[in-house]
Amino acid sequence: MNSNKALTLVAIIFFLGIAASWLIEQNEVVSVPAASDGNEPDLYMANALITQFDNNGRPTHRISSARFTHFPANDITTLLAPDILLFDETEPLPWNLTSQEGRILSSSALSPPASGKERDDIVELWNHVLVRKENPDGRYLYVQTESLSVFLQTDYLESDDKVLIDDNAGRTTTAGMRAHLSEGRFYLYGNDEQRVHTILLPSELAPK
Repeated sequence: MNSNKALTLVAIIFFLGIAASWLIEQNEVVSVPAASDGNEPDLYMANALITQFDNNGRPTHRISSARFTHFPANDITTLLAPDILLFDETEPLPWNLTSQEGRILSSSALSPPASGKERDDIVELWNHVLVRKENPDGRYLYVQTESLSVFLQTDYLESDDKVLIDDNAGRTTTAGMRAHLSEGRFYLYGNDEQRVHTILLPSELAPK
């Protein structure tokens, strides 16, 4: 009987030793630290909304995102599912820009500018970018592309990716775009692979 107990005890110790060894090996694999580039984030904001005002108290732009993450080493703030509104006091409704991902290249967009200091914060959007402008009279303009740079203070947009532009008159496809929204000026250009191509709607379907 004592011999059986001793054999049982030895077996238990043996299996415990194997289990402990396996757990230690697993823990070593999981706990290996990832290489750091020294640019750890110092700010997280979830489901946040940032509004910038001009000197007269009017909103100039509004940025919302499912998550803001700021990296101090390069002063970049990454955005998850960003949604941007660009306001123009001469227009009843703002421009709306959305994408799945983006980043702000200057954190000054997160705080008011110094008195008398000019700046133009840049937001880069990519992955299913959509720019929308809808007017109360039914006129609309939709711009689709895969990447877009937005200059917030001057309402200037640029993209070197294929661009689709839809409005009440039809659809235009281009290889790239430069746009001054507040002035209503769009520069569209083509290349060897994609020429500027416009499809017009029949006149009876065009806006009156």
